Amino acid sequence: MGCFQKYTKNLVFSPGHLRQPRRQRRTPFHYRHPFSIKPLSHAGDRVALEKLRSICPLDPLYSYIPTNIPIFHPLRSLRIRFLDRCVLRPSRHAIDLGDLTRCELSLRLSHPDRTATIEAFVSTNQPPGAVPTATPPQDATEIADWSNISPPRTLLIKFPGTAGRAERSSPFPANLMPSCNNEAIAGVSSQGTDGLLNSDALSRRAEPSVDNLDSRRAEPSVDNLDSRRAEPSVDNSGSRRAEPSVDNSGSRRAEPSVDNADHYEVWTWNPPGYGRSSGRASLTKLVSAAEAFASQVSLARCGPNTRIWLCGNSLGCLPVLSLSARLSEWLPQRVATDRCLLWLRNPPDLANTILRVADRYASRFWMQRLVAHLPDQLNAVDNAAKSTLPAVFLMSEHDQLVPPPIQRSIHEAYAGEHRVVTLTDLDHGGPVDEQHRDAVQSALNWLTSKAPSSLNSP
Repeated sequence: MGCFQKYTKNLVFSPGHLRQPRRQRRTPFHYRHPFSIKPLSHAGDRVALEKLRSICPLDPLYSYIPTNIPIFHPLRSLRIRFLDRCVLRPSRHAIDLGDLTRCELSLRLSHPDRTATIEAFVSTNQPPGAVPTATPPQDATEIADWSNISPPRTLLIKFPGTAGRAERSSPFPANLMPSCNNEAIAGVSSQGTDGLLNSDALSRRAEPSVDNLDSRRAEPSVDNLDSRRAEPSVDNSGSRRAEPSVDNSGSRRAEPSVDNADHYEVWTWNPPGYGRSSGRASLTKLVSAAEAFASQVSLARCGPNTRIWLCGNSLGCLPVLSLSARLSEWLPQRVATDRCLLWLRNPPDLANTILRVADRYASRFWMQRLVAHLPDQLNAVDNAAKSTLPAVFLMSEHDQLVPPPIQRSIHEAYAGEHRVVTLTDLDHGGPVDEQHRDAVQSALNWLTSKAPSSLNSP
């Protein structure tokens, strides 16, 4: 109580503000925001405050309630904002979505009475006529619109990395699974250098590198295995591919759907602050938003024979590892945990990665203060030690951003069964080509075999 009296005996209270005599300006109390007073924990302190109020009455409107006083740390808040901007590098510019289907999900994140809109893009091997379309004037589907489609055999939930956008998403690695797309694997185009997946249905645009934590321009990247969208095919007459037929009523005729054994869906999100997802890009809220997104997609699209693949690229591996370590907190009760698998590429130990980038600019001393504010839920090593799901790690051999020794620390800490595939001669976002096919395909087949046998049979 003596400490409390030391800082309050000479204070003059006025509505909404605390004034302090000049001679005490060097006391610690002077440098605190008026609303930075910590809640009082001792009964003696409460008695002293009541005595002070009796001497200097306050307007009830401005009276301080010790148990409800918010603690405000402006410097810490500024550091977190700076860290979010440097690491996440969000963008909202328009990107051509090609043949992907846009879907908007309403999620409850931090406040139970407020909803956030998360934008997701869906890739599937269902024919266009079997995929739901947005109802004008809306330009996006809703999760309920997908209820008329049978649940997929393989459900991929993907998390891009730094500066990544869902509009650039591809079906990789679902397009390598024989049970999902036999034609795509067998029918390799003889033209071009894509080799493995250079077909109309599976070729995609190159995605920019999703993880330069420094300010240098991102290099074009991401695998040809993770290949991108192609323009609609043109026949010999120069006309574009015919649209699905329309009956006399003017409605689009539904095309036959792919059998459930050959059906996959890839749901890739734009986190808060990216694209048209609401909110601000924040490392602090990244995991909670990822849990809400994965939970809603799993609840709506998971059937009795569905495998769930949690896929992450670079920074996107951090929410995936957090989801894996906390399955019981977000996975619907009707979905068994042994149906979940992990597919990760170049997972970073975020604190060490930021400090290594800071060394390039001789700013480690200052960045250490920022790294201290990283949320514990993004600690890759701790989450790996709590994860038991079967996993495959793709590791670029010459990764300069997240060097192999940092990635190996996560591999060694991982508690579940896992395989590591070294992508030879590749940097962090280098394209995976034909020379890596056998190793990637072998790891994929191994991971698929770890799912319950009832899910692997058609």
